[in-house]
Amino acid sequence: MKGMTLKEWTKAYVKYKDMVPRKVETIKETETGIIAKQKTREETKYICMESIETLLPGKVDKERVVCLNTKKNLDWLIKNWEQVKDKETVFIFVNLDKAESWAVNPRLHNNITDKKNLKQGLKSLFNSITEVSG
Repeated sequence: MKGMTLKEWTKAYVKYKDMVPRKVETIKETETGIIAKQKTREETKYICMESIETLLPGKVDKERVVCLNTKKNLDWLIKNWEQVKDKETVFIFVNLDKAESWAVNPRLHNNITDKKNLKQGLKSLFNSITEVSG
């Protein structure tokens, strides 16, 4: 996995996740990521950003946001939690060199987690894989 870009990793991730259901018909690269089109004509958009610091929380809803597993990206998620907690967005944090990832769906996570321990829970997920420096 070393030397892969986020887009390349995301394509491989989508293909891996689709090995059993076999629902993805095409994977198309876009300027900001990829779109996985399913046989049912539904599309899943993946936004690939090394840093999500410039991501506007009000502009995402059903996308998958793929970013590096950095402290800055975790801090952005914690800071903007109130704005994304009711959205169907999934955030996927990745360490490309180690081929590690973790994901969180704020809408689902917000319904099952203890609000007082949200920050600690997200930090635990973050620490479950190797942090990317930078």
